Amino acid sequence: MSQLVSTSLSTQDQFRMDQIISLNQLAKNYEGKVYFLSGKRNIVDVSKFPSLITFFLMSTGSKQIKVLIDGKNPGAILTEMDAICSTESRFTSNILNTAEKVKV
Repeated sequence: MSQLVSTSLSTQDQFRMDQIISLNQLAKNYEGKVYFLSGKRNIVDVSKFPSLITFFLMSTGSKQIKVLIDGKNPGAILTEMDAICSTESRFTSNILNTAEKVKV
């Protein structure tokens, strides 16, 4: 059964590009629709990447984003969105082999 859920997302910093891409992929794989609203006239379908980028470029001053989710099991996608939107940086480290020579 499809449900419509509305919630607010508060941000302290601007979204990083990896977060925007992850949100876009999450919305594309979701069996429903996810929308972001900011202000009175800014609304975007999160599954449409160019529109999502424009939305974040145009709403840089907004700290409150309203999230509308229309689909099955909206609680699960909210949990995933919360994990993506956390401000922790995700760094991976790789050990370099010092014996290898690289031409730059």
